[in-house]
Amino acid sequence: MISKLSEILSNGDKRRLAFLLIFSILISFVETIGVSAIMPFISISTNFKEIHSNKYYDYIYNYLNYENDQSFVIAFGFSLILFYIARSFLNSLYFYSLNKFTQDTYHSAATKLFKNYLNMSYRDFITQNSSTLTKTIVNEAVYYSHLISAILLMVSEIFIVILIYSTIFYVNYKIALSITIFLAVIALLMLQTVSKSIKKAGYLRESSQKRFYEIINSSLSNFKFIKLKPIHEKITTSFNDASKGYARANVISSTLGQIPRILLEAVGFIIVISIILNIIWESGQNIASSLSVISMFILALYRLMPSVNRIMSGYNQVLFYTKSLEIIHDRTTKKGEKLENNPVNFEKSIQLNNVSFSYEENKNVLKDINLTINKGSKIAFTGDSGSGKSTLVDIILSLYIPSQGSLCVDNILINKSNYKMWRNKVGYIPQEIYLFDGTVGE
Repeated sequence: MISKLSEILSNGDKRRLAFLLIFSILISFVETIGVSAIMPFISISTNFKEIHSNKYYDYIYNYLNYENDQSFVIAFGFSLILFYIARSFLNSLYFYSLNKFTQDTYHSAATKLFKNYLNMSYRDFITQNSSTLTKTIVNEAVYYSHLISAILLMVSEIFIVILIYSTIFYVNYKIALSITIFLAVIALLMLQTVSKSIKKAGYLRESSQKRFYEIINSSLSNFKFIKLKPIHEKITTSFNDASKGYARANVISSTLGQIPRILLEAVGFIIVISIILNIIWESGQNIASSLSVISMFILALYRLMPSVNRIMSGYNQVLFYTKSLEIIHDRTTKKGEKLENNPVNFEKSIQLNNVSFSYEENKNVLKDINLTINKGSKIAFTGDSGSGKSTLVDIILSLYIPSQGSLCVDNILINKSNYKMWRNKVGYIPQEIYLFDGTVGE
């Protein structure tokens, strides 16, 4: 996955990605401070004597010349308020940067795909299903950007979890270790059940949506034929099956995606109650003396559980959209035509010399065609359907490259060095006309 992302992302995208990773580490530290700062505040608020019994508090107290303990606690509280305001601003800035990068990634992927499609050779293009090309630009590029966003959020939340865990390990390693084991078992259970089902749903989503687009595209393109033939029910049934498969995949993903959150909410309450029961069991008295520790763990869990949920949800999203990454990687790494624009002057004639052409090996559509078309002449190609008339015209247009033989203009070989110039000289009216949107003047 990492290698595929590396090939798709530009150098500028990689630099922005590195910046976001560093920013996420900064956010992780800020979140950890936000959790750990509550415990000392509650501790000195409930017992002013701790201000002087703690050497750090006492040093700050004396260095800033506070008049009394109350003013110290109030100043501490206001400092925390300012910190949480700054924390909110930093989080907002991070999510803005993350969302902008995600949308820019979609824009970049969609543009690359569209450019690659336009650079495809004509022969390669006609072997593709146009509905699949549309789906890739419209849907798969969006899902690919969702995958990148999920990865970045996972990385950010992993740092937060590590730092918060470090803090609660410092406060009480026994309780922290118990929480770790408990959550590890829950995560393993989720990976073996929910995550596998979501990955399967992701592949079902892609295949159903592909069929969905194919049916819409073919039905609208062949509307006249559908009106003439009694095939409405067959097409409707196929569309219904594809739509139902796509809907089922999204139902599975959306439903299973909520399970980690629902489960972790219950786990959070169980852990808090277990911590309180453990303190009562060990001390043999009420929890008043351990209020600051309990508050610390409650706040840590309050912040920790959403992070664990986001990690699990992000991981499931990555699995669900893995197929999109594979499609985008495959499409954007394919090389299209690289044509030059050397001059071609049409003054005398167009020559086809021993031209043969086949769509499949050893199955010639045209064989040993020798033809000279003089400038100013009028030529008509006639013959049965499938005899190769359109193929011959496409060779003259240089849209098809002869399997054997050559196309020349005034005895100059038409090849990659001058395809662009030759095609630009040709006026072409196809059998089926599709007009670009715009005014007559445009």
